This record gives sequence, C-alpha cells and structure tokens, in this order.
Amino acid sequence: PRAEAGARAERHFAVLDRRALAARRRARQARALVVLAGLVLAGALGLVAASQSLVASEQVRIDSARQALANAVQSEQQLQSTRARLAAPARVLAVAEKSLHMVAPTQVTYLTPVATGPTLGATAPRAAPASGGTLHLAAPGRHDGATATR
Repeated sequence: PRAEAGARAERHFAVLDRRALAARRRARQARALVVLAGLVLAGALGLVAASQSLVASEQVRIDSARQALANAVQSEQQLQSTRARLAAPARVLAVAEKSLHMVAPTQVTYLTPVATGPTLGATAPRAAPASGGTLHLAAPGRHDGATATR
C-alpha cells in the first residue's frame, strides 16, 4: 500500500510540460463550453415552454370572449324580436282597448295654428281682457284661414 501511495504522490506532483497544461486548459474550456451550451439550451427550452403556455392561455381567453360575444349577439337578436313583437301596431291597439279601456274616436277635429306675423304680435293687447276674451280656432273641416270667434 505504501508503494501505491508513493506512486500517487509522484503522479500528483509530477512536472507538466506546456503542452500538457494547454491540453488540460482546453479540456476545462471544452467542459465549460458544453455546460454553458447545455444551460443555454435548457433556458431556450424553458422560454419556448413558457411562450407556449402563454399562447394557450391567451387562446382560451379569446375563445371565451368569442363565446360571450356570440351569446350577447343572440340575446340582442331575441330582444329586438321581442321589441318588434311588442311594438306591433295591432298589439298596441289591442292593449289600449282591452287593458287601458281606450276607445277609438268617432270624429277627429283638426286645429290649424294661427300664423303669427310681425304685426299680429305688435297689435295684440298686452293685458288679457277681464271678461269675454276672443279665441281664434280653425273651423272644423276648413283650412283656408277662416276662424271662428267665441
């Protein structure tokens, strides 16, 4: 055993020439380069995995938003259909007559407005008469400017 220990000591403390030192240095650099390349490759693979995860989560979010949009469009179409059905003239008339107890008029009287000109406003009395004022109304069925006085 002592002979082996002496041989190990000799090998350990052996004089190395420059070529052997350069070879060891190159071997260390090559190992460091392999380790560095492995780390870069592992980092790149991790980055790819993270980006794939991000893309997948964004796709899920987009799909969810598209589904919500489709639901909203369908709901809006149903609401428009309901609105059109409720606003139908026949339904409005039926509700007015049955639920609100309204009746159709037997006679329609149209009133035409009096054309106010610069002289009519200037000559009109400022104070209202105390009794028996004049009211200008269009005669029923006449639209030629003739007025009835009350």
